[in-house]
Amino acid sequence: MYTRQPLSDIYDVVERVPSGAINRKALENLALAGAFDSFPEIEREDFFTEGSKGTLGDTLIRYGAQTQNARNTTQASLFGDDDEVVNAASRPPIEHALPWTPTARLEKERELVGIYLSAHPLDPYYIELNYGVKCTLAQREELTPADGMEVNFGGLVLSNTAKTTRKGEPMQIVKIEDFTGTTEIVLFGRNIYEYGHLCQPGTPVFVTGTYSKGRFGDEVRFRLDSVRLLDDIKGSMVDGVVLKVADDMLTPQFAGILNDIASHSQDNPGTLSFDIFSPRYNRHLVMRSNRRIPLTRATLQALDNNDIEYEVHRIH
Repeated sequence: MYTRQPLSDIYDVVERVPSGAINRKALENLALAGAFDSFPEIEREDFFTEGSKGTLGDTLIRYGAQTQNARNTTQASLFGDDDEVVNAASRPPIEHALPWTPTARLEKERELVGIYLSAHPLDPYYIELNYGVKCTLAQREELTPADGMEVNFGGLVLSNTAKTTRKGEPMQIVKIEDFTGTTEIVLFGRNIYEYGHLCQPGTPVFVTGTYSKGRFGDEVRFRLDSVRLLDDIKGSMVDGVVLKVADDMLTPQFAGILNDIASHSQDNPGTLSFDIFSPRYNRHLVMRSNRRIPLTRATLQALDNNDIEYEVHRIH
């Protein structure tokens, strides 16, 4: 029967959703998409633990069907309003699985729906990939390469495909993704042994290289210089934020907003500076605060939400 009463837990789901309208696969897909994340008694990975009678998804589907069949065949329950007590007593226990890593959880979301839902695996490197690198991957694809041009970029390794050159030598084609797009780099010879182990799917990497002409003056090509883990360079590419404000914005309310932003997180702290403009005197005053501010995506989003203009300072 249709009801507007909110679903209280995973047992309530299979007790109330018609058994013919849901199966194990649908239940597991809902779990992978985060539909049950608000239920504290269960985690996504719990649905995929194999027991003696199958996965938890199998067990829950069987339990839900049995409960609904019993309800439908007993028009007048002997226990009356105590049906919920009877259901609770027969509910199968949940065996908790080992937690997935955040990256594994997000990758399963993407495999299911084609996008990351609850977060992005590159969120911890948002500042570095958007403000610390010389070019995003979308910008790299639009570059007009010139001999001697040095670039760096980063992202998440999506795939690493082993192939051979025309001469039969090994090569690896590495596909990388950031927030703006994708690109590929190719590893040959010594680079395979130096960097191939870093270029594994799911690994955040930072790539440096130079565009240069070949020995015979042919077309300009990208020459790989190095591949490093993004974790190793996090915090060394961007050192702070400069807020660009008019002098009439310097109110207690403005100070309260900044205090909330600065105290919200201790992640990746950076310098906080002010570029204060006075329209009356047509002058700028640049000041640096003793207060540190987290250099995170959440910080920049909060500044955007409060219409505070800023500039992220990259370390050259």
